[in-house]
Amino acid sequence: MTKQLLICLAIFLSLCNDYFPAQTRLLVTPSFKQIALTNQTVVQLNLENVVNLYAASVTILYDQNVVNYVGMVNGNVLSGLVFSNHTSNSITIDLSNVNLNQFTGSGVMFSVTFTAVGLGTSPVTISDVKLRDNNNNPLPVDTSLGSINVTGPTTSLFVSPVSQIVNSAGTVSIQILVNNVSNLHSASVTIGFDSTILRYSSISNGTFLQSNSMGYSVFMYKTFYPNSASPNQVKVDQAILGNASVTGSGLLFTLNFTTNHSGQTPISIIDFVLLDLNSNVISASPFSGSVTVSTNLSSRVILQGPFNGTIMNTTLNSLSYLPLNQPYSGAPWNYSGSESVPAGFFSLHSNIVDWILIELRSGTSVGSIVSKRAAFLLNNGNIVDLDGSSSLSFPGTVAGNYYIVIRHRFTLETWSANTQALDCATVSYDFTTSATQAYGNNMVLKGGKYCLYSGDVNQDGLIDTGDLGLIDNDYSKYLGGYFGTDLDGDGIVDSGDMGQCDNNYSLYVFVARP
Repeated sequence: MTKQLLICLAIFLSLCNDYFPAQTRLLVTPSFKQIALTNQTVVQLNLENVVNLYAASVTILYDQNVVNYVGMVNGNVLSGLVFSNHTSNSITIDLSNVNLNQFTGSGVMFSVTFTAVGLGTSPVTISDVKLRDNNNNPLPVDTSLGSINVTGPTTSLFVSPVSQIVNSAGTVSIQILVNNVSNLHSASVTIGFDSTILRYSSISNGTFLQSNSMGYSVFMYKTFYPNSASPNQVKVDQAILGNASVTGSGLLFTLNFTTNHSGQTPISIIDFVLLDLNSNVISASPFSGSVTVSTNLSSRVILQGPFNGTIMNTTLNSLSYLPLNQPYSGAPWNYSGSESVPAGFFSLHSNIVDWILIELRSGTSVGSIVSKRAAFLLNNGNIVDLDGSSSLSFPGTVAGNYYIVIRHRFTLETWSANTQALDCATVSYDFTTSATQAYGNNMVLKGGKYCLYSGDVNQDGLIDTGDLGLIDNDYSKYLGGYFGTDLDGDGIVDSGDMGQCDNNYSLYVFVARP
């Protein structure tokens, strides 16, 4: 009898596994970590019980006053493309597999390293997660929370902001602050930076030492290394000119820079000495920062299909067909970027035609893609960032000579005629003024403007019967909405789209690459 019961129980459990599969979970591991000030710690994002995973986008929030993001390492779940984007208090990691391979099972999605920069507890929160299979179908997932507790000495010297992204050429200001100090009379702080990215401009005294109860003035002297003409270090000496000290937290001084070139530079506290009235050294922990100066591009293109000879139509926008998330995550683009806008955005930006994909390439090989962004195309041809108006920025991309590659859902991939010297100062490149602006003169003249060829629906690099067949299939179904077969962007797949593709097919046009 007991043996029969055990057999029945085994069958029941097997049926449960078949009908009630394990829930997919994304876990912060360990869920709690305690570290000392200035130390680093690694947090893993572990994925459990996933089925047919192809791409993932995960955003983690943390407290920038407690920990600072250092970097990430890919795990064993998705081994293909990896893109990361971090702000002062968040990090977004986008991953995808290669060759449309899918992952089933459990493993480490990625690991993130943090540095402790302040006392307290920082939550490690998965604020947004998107998992998709290779058909771009969403996969459900549960998430967990984590936290990092930082302990250590109470006095600290730190750069603020810890991490700063500059999206245009101009002035950058860095504050040097002291936290929880007692009886401070004088300070000597040496700041290091990359002079190829930032050029020293000026310095201004802070308010902390000046707040001494006796109202004494504050002496400040600066020394430049290796020279005053082009320094990469600035030593700032400050002292209260009288028998007084200050206790608490506040601003010691502000350094002002001008952008020199795009790229990333550390803002390092290389050396410091804090003294009280009796010249006793005050122990403190230093926390450095960084500045990222974006590469900036102002580009202009016209799509042949939606262009009416004056401007491009915005019908997809007015009919509310444009998606809130960038549409290039699936094949054949397989772009894992997390660009998105909130609900109601397009009603406030009625001049947006569609999403568009821009690549910066250092060469012609597949591995030459230096940066890639999804952005918006306006009806006048301007390509703009996610605010709907600014020039496009590429954070973390160093200054250099790059091909500009334009990709769109139904147009022929188009390259700039030559590499362009891109830097923090915005560079303009207008594809519409001449056929020679595109490599191989690979554009079509329409209404006095040179346009990207419409009709490469399957994005195989040429306009042919394969594209015509796809349009014909959708045309026969009377499809309306956001479809790559809608070449004129009027929200309907019809004979007009067929005719345009057929005309370009007769011209035997295909992608021209260097």
